[in-house]
This record gives sequence, structure tokens and C-alpha cells, in this order.
Amino acid sequence: MPERSARVAVVEDEQAQRGAITAALQRAGYTVGAWADGADVAPIAAFRPDLAILDVSGSGPAEGPEPDHDSQLSTCFVQSLNSQE
Repeated sequence: MPERSARVAVVEDEQAQRGAITAALQRAGYTVGAWADGADVAPIAAFRPDLAILDVSGSGPAEGPEPDHDSQLSTCFVQSLNSQE
């Protein structure tokens, strides 16, 4: 039985950014689930990711579930800057 690919949850409110991150990860062979926000954690938890990539807004906390510091889930925070900001 083949080993499953790592599962990556992408939580990014900007559709273009979410799509670019998702496409790059899929081309690299990852199984990707993408969400516009992490307000409803149930579908993200049901996806059972190995890694969560969470958007960090310049004016507030990460858009996604609070990391469980006892969890084995790796988390990466990203922020995109707009030249108009």
C-alpha cells in the first residue's frame, strides 16, 4: 500500500494567495485543503492536516485555529504585503 502524502491545510483569506499556495503545494505532491478563514475549525480538523499554513493579518491575529501547543501539528504563519498598504 502506498504511503499517503503529507496533508497541508491552507487558511488564507485572499483567494489569489490561497490559490497560488495551494497550486504550488499540489505540484510538490502534497494533499492540500484550503479555506478562506478558520472560524469554523471542524472541517479543518476533519481534514487531519500534518501542517497548517495560516494567514497572519497585519492588524490582528492569525486567521485560523489557535495552535494547540500540545499537538504534533506543525504550523507556518504567512503574511502577504500589498504595495498599497
